[in-house]
Amino acid sequence: MRGLGPVRHPAYSAALRLLAYRPRTRKEMATRLGRKFEPDVVDSVVTLLTEQGYLDDASFATAWRTSRESNNPKSSWVVQRELETRGIEASMASEAVQDMDDDENAYAAGAKAARRLAKLDPAVSRRRLWGYLNRRGFSSSVTRRTVERLLQEADEDGN
Repeated sequence: MRGLGPVRHPAYSAALRLLAYRPRTRKEMATRLGRKFEPDVVDSVVTLLTEQGYLDDASFATAWRTSRESNNPKSSWVVQRELETRGIEASMASEAVQDMDDDENAYAAGAKAARRLAKLDPAVSRRRLWGYLNRRGFSSSVTRRTVERLLQEADEDGN
């Protein structure tokens, strides 16, 4: 970072702008900065941001998992793969999702979809709900239990 201190370097400013949008992993930050800056500059900035606490892969993994559970529920397997894709180590990603409840997440995701599908024929509703949950990575057994629960609840509400 010739001549400029790391905190005054344009790469550092660019990194802070990226962090203003959302938290990033070390890998994500290095990839984004690597588009514009030299590798030694990128390494220095990523190291500095990590030391300053702006880049923390463990807290990123926890926040990602929490966000997924509350906003866009998916299976623990899918969330783990998303974390690994973003540069989180497999062991850290596994630890972040180890106590996720796939049944509850499937129910939360399925309940939203079931409300949209309520007016359809029950067979069509069942098929679409099944596909919706499978696309979110839930196992067949979790999907089956969730679809049965949601359809039973819809039937009870209808009577």
